[in-house]
Amino acid sequence: MWTQLQRLFSLRFCFTYLNKSWLVVLPHGIRALLCKQMKQG
Repeated sequence: MWTQLQRLFSLRFCFTYLNKSWLVVLPHGIRALLCKQMKQG
């Protein structure tokens, strides 16, 4: 029972951490892509 709860908690923590990192990384990636396209055009 306890191990199951621990596993669920760790999974949720991983998901929230990944979501936060994505929110931070995505804008930078989009900006970089836009800059590349602007330079090429």
